[in-house]
Amino acid sequence: DGTVHWVWIAANLVREEATGKLMSYAVVHDVTDTHAAEGKLRVNEARVNIALEMADQEIWEYDIQSKKICLREAFLYEGGSRTRRISLAPQEIIARGLVHPNYINSYFEMYDRLVCGADMVEWIGPFKVHDGQYRWVHMRYKTIFDDMGKPLRCCGKLKL
Repeated sequence: DGTVHWVWIAANLVREEATGKLMSYAVVHDVTDTHAAEGKLRVNEARVNIALEMADQEIWEYDIQSKKICLREAFLYEGGSRTRRISLAPQEIIARGLVHPNYINSYFEMYDRLVCGADMVEWIGPFKVHDGQYRWVHMRYKTIFDDMGKPLRCCGKLKL
């Protein structure tokens, strides 16, 4: 009927020992529905990003065990460039000078509460953002726990 389908193909060539014939085995999987769903997801993600930008907000995920932060999009500046990942939070954030020096202790305390299993924590203080200037922000983390009640990850939100 002329319909276009997206497919995933895995193939392997094998030489038959007895005859020396070259044979091909392949698996073809129709991924049209998956491809369409991914397209819709990209459109919805773009809408969320626009809404967050217009509301002067940022969201991210913090892995408690690895201490890594993955930002929704490039948000923090480092020497004029943007980054999507922070490898060692909160130490790297402090080292970059993103938290005002007078608020470093309370910022570390927020992360200590997360590691100890707080369900939700908040921090209000001056944070260096887009233009390299400190601005008062309201930061909030919500913790995600495993089946045993151990804190695994946190979703973070920053409101400028």
